[in-house]
Amino acid sequence: MGEGPHPSSPKGGQRFPEGLFAVLDDRGNAWLADGRGLACPAATLVDRAAWALSAGLGQPWLHKAGRDSDPLVLLTPEATARFGLPGHLADRRGLRFAEDHPVVRELLVQGCRRARGHLPVACSQT
Repeated sequence: MGEGPHPSSPKGGQRFPEGLFAVLDDRGNAWLADGRGLACPAATLVDRAAWALSAGLGQPWLHKAGRDSDPLVLLTPEATARFGLPGHLADRRGLRFAEDHPVVRELLVQGCRRARGHLPVACSQT
């Protein structure tokens, strides 16, 4: 992973050419499941959430009554530290950051909503 992102080549016709998830590092690289990398120029978590929604990440619905999956974005430990996020959750049972955590507040102000998971926010594409 050390050599930087490679240009992406979307597979024609797919709604989610980049796959379900990306691992974001602290240098602005987004690493995909197939080993390819994309540049992620966003400087804040809000911008990175918006980037993830527009980058072709996600998964088509698996059942006729389902809906498409939102992108899953993972942060390396270095990226976690860069954005001021703690390395471990205090609420291990609920898997949530505190409601008053500055990063959570910033994301909520920008229109994201609480969800379950390590970075407990989901942003809608508007």
